[in-house]
Amino acid sequence: MIAPTPPAQAEGRWGLAETALTVVFAVYALALLVSLLVVGGLSDHLGRRPVLVVALLGEAVAMAVVLTADGVGQLVAGRIIQGLATGAATGAISAGTIDLQHPGSKLGPLLNSAGTTGGLAVCALAGGVPRC
Repeated sequence: MIAPTPPAQAEGRWGLAETALTVVFAVYALALLVSLLVVGGLSDHLGRRPVLVVALLGEAVAMAVVLTADGVGQLVAGRIIQGLATGAATGAISAGTIDLQHPGSKLGPLLNSAGTTGGLAVCALAGGVPRC
């Protein structure tokens, strides 16, 4: 949502120092990890669809919080919400992929691994491209 954000842009719009920008990015990773560990099995009990719906609503809330942020506190809150929602969605989507595979197939785990790794690689490459 706020990536790629060059430090000069973050400093200009939100008045953030590079250290504060690092914190804003780091809380996302921590929230994502917590969500993957804690919420990962929730879709086994509640179902994939309800968890995905709540995760998508969480992503929408996170985008609104970051879009209207006027300081580091709101940015951190938005990134925490985003990390929790992304972790919940990732767990439910991964489990759903395994559910849909044919018996004996190993395609589900392969898609889960390749999708995550490939997505991170594409985002890292695209993150270096300046916006027009």
